[in-house]
Amino acid sequence: MIFAGDVLWTNVAYPDGGLATLRSFEVRPDGLDDDGRHPIFEGSYDVSLVDGLLYVTTGEIIDETLRRRVAWIPTGDFRFVAAHAVSRERDLIYYAFNYESTVIYAFDRKTRRAVAAFDGAPFRQRTRISTMVDCGEAGLATLDDLGVTFYPIKHFRELRPYVRPIPVAENGQVRVVALPNNAIIYDDLRRKMYATVSPGVAGIGNGIVEVDPFAGSVGRDLLIGSVPAVMELSPDRRDLYVAMWGSYQFKRLSLPDLATAQTVDLDRGPI
Repeated sequence: MIFAGDVLWTNVAYPDGGLATLRSFEVRPDGLDDDGRHPIFEGSYDVSLVDGLLYVTTGEIIDETLRRRVAWIPTGDFRFVAAHAVSRERDLIYYAFNYESTVIYAFDRKTRRAVAAFDGAPFRQRTRISTMVDCGEAGLATLDDLGVTFYPIKHFRELRPYVRPIPVAENGQVRVVALPNNAIIYDDLRRKMYATVSPGVAGIGNGIVEVDPFAGSVGRDLLIGSVPAVMELSPDRRDLYVAMWGSYQFKRLSLPDLATAQTVDLDRGPI
């Protein structure tokens, strides 16, 4: 539950469907009253309210006043994401993941890109996190199967920003262009290639990057959404469609400017 002035936000669960709706109630002297407005989110995870924005563990960012999603920080596979915590002091939002060992990523609230990470493997952290809170200078605290675990901020390592490699022009030889990616596609009209990039690549993560295969150079990038993956070009090569696995969307980008022309949100079920 979250108090915001005379409004109380709460998750109303529906166990049979594996879902919950985020609803608001008016706080009155005689008690609470359903404000009659439609729920604005379906999910089953924690929510926090900071500076008028509702942050959800699954990555959604919802404007409290507009009552609609305005952004989506990528948290990857919702089966593994465990908890989140927002730090106003550091202007970061943290997401914890339950993999073979605990992993916590820090995202910049403004750019919505990963800037630091904690890897629990060297500390043999194999806990199952359920809740995480920011404790200021004491770092992050998690509720897990060991009890309460504290993670000092000094143990988070900054992610090195991606550095565009020196171009290697076509020379009849095998060439390697250092660019971590999820998928690639070639535009034969403009003789350009496009690549989608995973969340964990600092600086260009969750983006689409333009590559010149003849010059061997990596060009501009565009932050597009959560975990972008497969792409498809329209037959006339005027549009590029990109599917987002993390945010359950696909987008239509106009070419050659790579501007977002349309966003389609897909329904998310309980599984």
